[in-house]
Amino acid sequence: MTNVQALPILEFTPNDGEQALLDHQLSEREREIFREMDRETLALPDEAELEEHHAVVIPIGARYGLDAEQSVVFWVRSTFMLFES
Repeated sequence: MTNVQALPILEFTPNDGEQALLDHQLSEREREIFREMDRETLALPDEAELEEHHAVVIPIGARYGLDAEQSVVFWVRSTFMLFES
């Protein structure tokens, strides 16, 4: 199980600005989670809806101790280097 504090990307706020995400170097644990989420979402069809992506990343995040919201936030930030809306 992952301590959420061990995932710095989740600690940023929109007030930090997206440059903070762009400048952030993923930790080893963040890279591990990102790779797993990325691999599974890339397996989705090109026309997959956003909700289908969420359905894939939420169980992965849960395996690392993240709740559904944290899983989606982590995926959006680590994939797109943007804040979730």
